[in-house]
Amino acid sequence: MSTRYTAIPVSELPYPHGLGKVEYETLEHGMRKLLGPNHSDQDTNAKMFWTRQYQQLLRDHLKPHFDSGGDIVQIAHAAAESAHSSAVFDQTLSADGYTAYTQYIAGLPTWTDRHPSIAAREAARWTHHPPTLYIDAETFTIDDGRHRLSLLRSLIEPTTSDFPVLVRIISSI
Repeated sequence: MSTRYTAIPVSELPYPHGLGKVEYETLEHGMRKLLGPNHSDQDTNAKMFWTRQYQQLLRDHLKPHFDSGGDIVQIAHAAAESAHSSAVFDQTLSADGYTAYTQYIAGLPTWTDRHPSIAAREAARWTHHPPTLYIDAETFTIDDGRHRLSLLRSLIEPTTSDFPVLVRIISSI
């Protein structure tokens, strides 16, 4: 297993393997209604992601939730910029998960809850705990962060497909 903290273009993110959970119960209901029994299938979500109905569900259920923390596009941009201060940014780390994490955060600005704004706190949180992607010989999937990555993709990919998104990639390849 290896870990890499890096930024990839938004257009290269995997599509979600389903949206909705306790915090997004009405979103899950809408996705089940739209996608049917395959609502948790990554290929089905990829196929339907850019439809008007799917995009409306994202706008109705995710945008209000994430807007409370600030502009998700600005937050993602700030997180990707800040991550470059890590000495191991964009390097493949073979250490266990905790050791890789401590190597990554060693060079980052200190994260506290006392940032000057909610958006600054959210950017620091994203920098220190980026969405996690998992890749092996057969799959490339979102392990953690599928809701914020889906909203970000929806908002930015149509105009800036090369927008860099900070992620942690765990690989078994």
